[in-house]
Parts: sequence; C-alpha cells; structure tokens
Amino acid sequence: MQGGKFGVTKDLKTVAKLTGIDWDAGEKFLRNRGVTTLFSNVAADFDAPLPEDFLLLPLPTGRVPHKS
Repeated sequence: MQGGKFGVTKDLKTVAKLTGIDWDAGEKFLRNRGVTTLFSNVAADFDAPLPEDFLLLPLPTGRVPHKS
C-alpha cells in the first residue's frame, strides 16, 4: 500500500483500519531492540502441501483452552 488507508467493516461498524507500512521505521525499531534476524530457522518443507487427511478433519468445537 502506498499511503492508502482502508477500513474493514462488519454490520456497518468499523472493526479495523489498515494503513501503509513504513518498512524503514520497522527495521529501525527492531534494530534498536537488538533484533538482527526475523527468522532463525525455516524448515525446508515449510511450504509443502498439507496431507489430505489433515484437510478432512472436522474443526474442533467448543472453546479451545488458553495456553500460557
């Protein structure tokens, strides 16, 4: 996005506002906090297709417990 602003609405109410990203400011923010790399390790098969049985499993029902 180049300077654009967008609103996301649900039932005519704004639920999110999206704006462009200042990548230079983001990199500076991370550098100032000692972050030198975003990903230390990416698995070789991270983009491999999911197995078919994974896609056929039903979604869980009820509330998922929060892990702390």
